[in-house]
Amino acid sequence: MSSRIRQLATPVMGVARHGLQPRQSVLLICCVLHSIHDGFTSAMYLLFPLLASELHLSYAQVGTLKMLVSGGQSLFQLPGGLAAERLGEAGMLALGLAALSGAFLLLAPAGSFVVVATLCLLIGIGASMQHPLSSSLVSRAYETQGRRTAMGTYNFAGDVGKVAFPAVLSGLILLVGWRGSVELLGALGLFAALLVWMGRRARETGQRATPDGVAGVQKPRSWGIV
Repeated sequence: MSSRIRQLATPVMGVARHGLQPRQSVLLICCVLHSIHDGFTSAMYLLFPLLASELHLSYAQVGTLKMLVSGGQSLFQLPGGLAAERLGEAGMLALGLAALSGAFLLLAPAGSFVVVATLCLLIGIGASMQHPLSSSLVSRAYETQGRRTAMGTYNFAGDVGKVAFPAVLSGLILLVGWRGSVELLGALGLFAALLVWMGRRARETGQRATPDGVAGVQKPRSWGIV
């Protein structure tokens, strides 16, 4: 048993001594972003009945809101990938998370179906960026080995967000009401988007200051956040 425990603890001890490797940093950040994005979209299912009650929406209108979230999330994955060719994955992830979080926050003061419908579409568009871009980053970071484990970890992180965010939102609603809860989670999402954007800028600054490769040897790339 003790040998098994030592075997399981070896990777953890390695991280504690030497810190995260660049590819582990990429995986960690993408996992966090996956949890946040999927958490926000899953939390919408908790908000739909509250919005329907608050704004006196019909079943058809609630279905339209769900369609706008899912439609935006599906249709804008390709345009988001094309835009990432110019801005980079990290830049588009930051912009997508900002759009998602900002629209989520603005649900609190929204007072009409048209406004809520527009915000739901923005939530879907913001959430659409994460899956193709983060998958690309993780796949590229683990190009030589460990890709299956990394992608499995990344996908599992999204499931964690789907469970955790609605649970947290439910608890917050009991404490501060649904509007205050939406504003709080939206503000935290905007802060996370700012961190991603700052990390992108820091990485670009570091790349300008230091060449990526010396004598034909490529340096491992992190994301500038951790």
